[in-house]
Amino acid sequence: GEVLINGNHVNARLVANQISIRKAIKQYEPKKVFTFHQTVKSAADFTGEGPESIGNHLNNYRLFHVSGKMNSSVRDSIIKDFRHSPRAVVSNAKCLTEGVDVPAVDMVAFLSPKKSSVDIVQATGRAMRRADDKEMGFVLVPIYIEIEVGETVEEAVERASYEEVWHVLKAMMDHDNDLYHAIQQLAVNKGKGTKGDSSYFDDKI
Repeated sequence: GEVLINGNHVNARLVANQISIRKAIKQYEPKKVFTFHQTVKSAADFTGEGPESIGNHLNNYRLFHVSGKMNSSVRDSIIKDFRHSPRAVVSNAKCLTEGVDVPAVDMVAFLSPKKSSVDIVQATGRAMRRADDKEMGFVLVPIYIEIEVGETVEEAVERASYEEVWHVLKAMMDHDNDLYHAIQQLAVNKGKGTKGDSSYFDDKI
C-alpha cells in the first residue's frame, strides 16, 4: 500500500525501510552505511531529495548514490567523498558488492530481497572489513509482518515468510564455520525438542 507523507503518496515498504534504517542507526550508531536495493531508481530515490529519501529521517549524514550505469570515474569520485565523510549513507543497486575498498563501512542493509549467495557474501564483506576505531560490523535485514484484522502479532509472525533472512544467514554460514555449527546445533536441538544454548546468537545476531 501507500502512506501519505507531507501530501505525497509514498510506498509503504519504502517508508518501513526508512524507519528501520533510522532505528538501526539510533541503536547501533554506525558511521558509514551501504544500502542495497533491487532497482537503480529505488536506490536513487532512497538517498535523493524527495519524500522517499532517508534524509527525511536522518540528521548529520551525507547521502550518496552510485549506479552501475555511471561512468567509473564518477562512481569512484562519489565513493571517495563517501569515504572521507564523517557520517554517510550510500545507496546502490548491484554495483557495490565487490571491488570497493571502504574498510570503515560498519553497516550494510538489504532493503530488498537478495538471493544470490555470492552477492550476499560480497555485500556483507563490506561490513566485515577491519578498520581503525571499528569494533563491529552490522548487517541489517528488515523483516515486516502484516497483521490482519483480529490477528495477534504472534499469529502474524507464524504466517510471515523469513526467507530473506535465511538467504543472508545461509550465505554467511557458508563462509563462517562457527555460524554453520551453531545453526546445525539449533536444528539438532529442535529435532530433539530441546531449546539448546543460544548464547552464540545472543552475542552475534
